[in-house]
Amino acid sequence: MIEQLYVNEEVKILTLAQKLKLDTTTTHDSLDKTIMTKRPFADLDRYALFLAVQYRFHLAIAPLYCNPGLLCLFADLPERARLSHLEKDLLDLNVDLNDMKAQIRLPDIGYPASLGWLYVCEGSNLGAEYLLKAAKRIGLSEKFGATHLAPAAIGRGQSWKAFTTALNAIELTHEKQILAIDGARDAFSLVRSAVDSVFE
Repeated sequence: MIEQLYVNEEVKILTLAQKLKLDTTTTHDSLDKTIMTKRPFADLDRYALFLAVQYRFHLAIAPLYCNPGLLCLFADLPERARLSHLEKDLLDLNVDLNDMKAQIRLPDIGYPASLGWLYVCEGSNLGAEYLLKAAKRIGLSEKFGATHLAPAAIGRGQSWKAFTTALNAIELTHEKQILAIDGARDAFSLVRSAVDSVFE
């Protein structure tokens, strides 16, 4: 009878992806709302500003997609990079990339903070389906002006699942998990700063 008074409940251990989501959801939601208040899909001029924000972020994280240490953890990183697609989208809208690069200061992203940055970037591609539909309403497509919003060949869901599976397989101490979470927060902060700077 005494034993019945004690119930052993299984303690749920969160994966790294789940921890990153839990600790950044509020920041992420706030950023999304802020971006949409800027009406980035109202016309091509507003959309060009949206591209400028995206470009600053992807230029900052581009080195991660060819980092040898990260390639050992995510073999398909080079195929996931979207900087070249963003450059094409900007050129489609006749934006001068040289002028834009001169205004951008790149952060120094170390490991394991880089895992948080990658989480934010790959997560943004997962949610880009809605953005692509909005872009199509102003005459853009996966082949012109909005190539960086196109889904992966295997589909958005499968691409995200493959990424988070690899992410969750990485063994990190609690201290290094905190650094990864801080990296994700820094990634969102950079985007927020770009939004505030570009959409004056």
